[in-house]
Amino acid sequence: MLLNIKKIPYVGRDGKVEYRTSHAIAEYFDQYTDQEEIFYVEFFSGHDLLKVDLTSYVKPDILKQIQANKIKIAFHNIHEGFYNISSFVFKLANKHQIPSESIIIVTGNHGLKTWADRAAKRLNMPVPRIILCESFEITASRTLDYFIFKIGSMDEWIKHTYNPELITHQYLNLNRRQRSHRPMLVSALIAKDLMSYGKVSFGNSDFQEGKNQSEIIDNVPAYWQDHPDLRKLIIQNRQKILKSLPLYLDTKDLVTNRASSMPTDNVLYNSTLLSVVSETTFFSHTCPWGEKLPEPGVFFSEKAWKPILHLHPWIMVSQPYTLQAMKLKGYQTFNEFLDESYDYEENDHHRMFMILRLIENICKWSPEKNRDFLEYAKPKLMHNIDLLRGKLATGDFFGEL
Repeated sequence: MLLNIKKIPYVGRDGKVEYRTSHAIAEYFDQYTDQEEIFYVEFFSGHDLLKVDLTSYVKPDILKQIQANKIKIAFHNIHEGFYNISSFVFKLANKHQIPSESIIIVTGNHGLKTWADRAAKRLNMPVPRIILCESFEITASRTLDYFIFKIGSMDEWIKHTYNPELITHQYLNLNRRQRSHRPMLVSALIAKDLMSYGKVSFGNSDFQEGKNQSEIIDNVPAYWQDHPDLRKLIIQNRQKILKSLPLYLDTKDLVTNRASSMPTDNVLYNSTLLSVVSETTFFSHTCPWGEKLPEPGVFFSEKAWKPILHLHPWIMVSQPYTLQAMKLKGYQTFNEFLDESYDYEENDHHRMFMILRLIENICKWSPEKNRDFLEYAKPKLMHNIDLLRGKLATGDFFGEL
């Protein structure tokens, strides 16, 4: 059980500690860990974790029990999937003489075990227990349950969010912060005249990209250097790309983080055939020209679950093996119509090119092929939404890494 579930410390940005009361993610984690006595800590990044003295939020008597391995301490990188957090947790543990046996690292990064093994070897420490937590899946499942409650039944929700007769465009691509892979894809879609087939958002976010938009677009061709024809096309269409921006759909406010779905989102999902999901992370390797972009490890943010909640097929613009991880969780994908070989491509730039070719192919589909695809996809969509809702009862949001 979580000893401090009514007062959970959150070590946020700039090393400030706030306290949170019990919430759904902590409660599900409490159920998952069952009878173990655990002091539970949430944090934003490893850098921030080291900025705060552990004794400012862990009382001396609790710390002594942790040091004696009578109580566990769990560090949850909540709502994030940073791959480098284990090094910082280990350093904090060394500073306070906490054995690895007392530590639990909770993460949204499916590949953290690899990085924890490397950090442990480098620091000559045993690897602690690492638990995968799909916090955004919890939020999506609860949101779905709320929508169904408000509208009356699952059948009514399906009628509300699934209506193929309303489709006007082939794809939906929602973007907020302009992380490097997003301008890479959007610029290619504009240069190849694929925008009229889709609905795309791409504008100024809380990162304030608007004032640097020319520089952002000028950097895009470097990401396509392994595909010289496309690189040349993007350079030739620089002005066209810039004049097309910003791109807005439901709102011009891309500063506010809308992590939770809204019933009004149905307008976008109902009018498009499928989602091109630009996940939080994409680059898994350092670029060959030296720029350091990678944030390796599959990570599912709210972007992965929104299509499932809205009965929408999807393409994942994300880390390699993202679809594989989704299938291991029980969700069904659409490989008979959508070439999912991109999921196994570890070269980030080739993977993006394969995704672009897939989108281009979908834009050429006839109305008949659209109907065939939807007929094929519907049982999978129903399976996925049932699975998402059912996890509220099972609590199947966790796994051992």
